[in-house]
Amino acid sequence: MNLKLQAEKLAKLLKDKKAQDVLVINVENQTTIASFLVLATANSNAQARGMANYVQKELDELGINVIRKDVKSESEWLVLDYGDIIVHIMTEEVREYIKLEKLWVKNQNSVAI
Repeated sequence: MNLKLQAEKLAKLLKDKKAQDVLVINVENQTTIASFLVLATANSNAQARGMANYVQKELDELGINVIRKDVKSESEWLVLDYGDIIVHIMTEEVREYIKLEKLWVKNQNSVAI
């Protein structure tokens, strides 16, 4: 499965768990840290943790393992690093404050899922 399809699969998994404002951003021409970012909004810290756990479980079953993660239970911003794809799950307040979209979306390919 190519990277774009993997990123879109991640986005769909998040939507399955009721994530809001899911966005896949192609950043391969802007940075070397990743090719795609997947952003999603959760209604609460508990929902964000549930989304992160679900994504990890589903991808583990496909043989795609997380490289690094920051999913502390009290955190309002969770990160799953799959190498070329980085997933950010945030509460609405944090997402509005951080505004990652504005940092990365500069007439680039982004897909709302």
